[in-house]
Amino acid sequence: MMRITSPSPLQLDGVDVLKLVMERNEEAASGGSSCPPDSADQYRINADFEVYHIEGEPRRHLVTLQLVLKNRKEAPRARFSRLEVKIEGVFSPDPAFDDEVIRRLIPGNCLAMLHGAARGIVMATTGSCRLGCFLLPAVNYQELMRKKLRAVRRKAGRDAGGAPE
Repeated sequence: MMRITSPSPLQLDGVDVLKLVMERNEEAASGGSSCPPDSADQYRINADFEVYHIEGEPRRHLVTLQLVLKNRKEAPRARFSRLEVKIEGVFSPDPAFDDEVIRRLIPGNCLAMLHGAARGIVMATTGSCRLGCFLLPAVNYQELMRKKLRAVRRKAGRDAGGAPE
């Protein structure tokens, strides 16, 4: 029998939780089990990330992801008034893939993998809560990366005395 394998160009070697804060929204909690499930539009979501090369191992990366959710004032029944998770992961590329392929995958694929890990951590933590487990909403990481790149370019333009883009 022929075995077909499809190697992943990027491996998540491990994840560490740096911060996990969940502040219950007392107004929602007072509603008991009649509180409807949360939806993404009940929260303002702020996301940020950092990417670092691991010293002595130029192809390996340490990536941090921070997600902060705050309930919108117009959504008083959201279960949490604030939820914050910050995690980091170490990523190693498969040696079969060249640097250009890996460069295109970092940070986008790293962020998607870390989001999945953060989602699992939050679900496990809230799983036994009276109002049920909380599912982190999706985040548009492509847009987040574009915004961050624009901000870096603007700052570089200001630092060099040039006009911002």
